[in-house]
Amino acid sequence: MKKYPSNIVVAGINDTKSQMSSSSVVHIRSRYSGFSANVKCLVTDKVTAELPSSTVDIIDWEIPPGVQLADPLFYQSGKVDLLLGNQLFWKLLLPGEVQLADNLPCLRETRLGWVVGGVCNDEKYDPVVNSHSLTFDKLNRCVQKFWEVEEILSAAPPSEAEDCERHFQETHRRDETGRFIVQLPLDKDVAELSDSRSMALKRFYILERRFEQDPELKRQYAEFMEDYERLGHCEEIKEGDDPEGVIWYLPHHAILRPSNTTTEWYLMHPPK
Repeated sequence: MKKYPSNIVVAGINDTKSQMSSSSVVHIRSRYSGFSANVKCLVTDKVTAELPSSTVDIIDWEIPPGVQLADPLFYQSGKVDLLLGNQLFWKLLLPGEVQLADNLPCLRETRLGWVVGGVCNDEKYDPVVNSHSLTFDKLNRCVQKFWEVEEILSAAPPSEAEDCERHFQETHRRDETGRFIVQLPLDKDVAELSDSRSMALKRFYILERRFEQDPELKRQYAEFMEDYERLGHCEEIKEGDDPEGVIWYLPHHAILRPSNTTTEWYLMHPPK
């Protein structure tokens, strides 16, 4: 059969979707009546699972004589070649109906012959449920859903980012050498700070032990701290003159980088 390019999404149970890229026109006609129709079909490698899911034993079924079955081998598990949609389904139905038994399917008369449908209440058959409720989703709607899922919602910046930017705008300046200087951003909720004094002292005691082993390191460190104080980055506060309230002691350790030709010393502070 001749195939035509197509671009349609078929949605099924649990909103599972399949992309159909080709279609074809099929002419069908009944073997028992004058009914015929041209059906535009989507083409796929596999319409559905084999039906029924396993071969059914119909030796005890009392099918009325003279019933012309649309598929005489309906009880054998096999491949489904064509799935008709409800656009054509309602035109096929005729009023005839036969209930075989309470635990058996029923027979329904159609223009294509009698068909068998229903449930076999027999434990030896595989409990497989087949759903053939399908809808066609327009491609633009699927693309719209995709972008709705992938879209990053435009939201206002978080308050912390706004505070950080405002702090920079209000406190930054440039010194005579052109270097940018900005104050350390302090958390307003300082009451929740942990005990920082013991941590700072522990770090400084470790630094002093390094000085005992390396006098040259101690000398350079002292020169650096004097310069640090001269530039106004820190000032000495007597322990008895500590301001009231919560105080944060900033621990640090020294790093010497002789390979750096511009700045040899760094004071490294742990993150808050």
